[in-house]
Amino acid sequence: MFVHRDHRGQGIGTVLLERCLTLARSRFEVVFLSVWSKNEMAVRLYRRFGFSVCGHLPRVIRRAGKYFDEERMVLDLSRSPRGPGENR
Repeated sequence: MFVHRDHRGQGIGTVLLERCLTLARSRFEVVFLSVWSKNEMAVRLYRRFGFSVCGHLPRVIRRAGKYFDEERMVLDLSRSPRGPGENR
């Protein structure tokens, strides 16, 4: 999922992630995601919801001739409290 750069910082990503995790809790025990290492705003969002880094992949994405690393993150839904604003 992506939020267009013109709309970042408005809470849209938080609302999207809350909804996704609410749906996931009824179906899954663990959620994995990938995020560009340099995307600090997204990494902070995922950490607020309890995700932690479980892997690092160097030079996995190439854009405009430049390579970027990727972080793999995990959230164990059976052990984690609900995230900020998630329905209780």
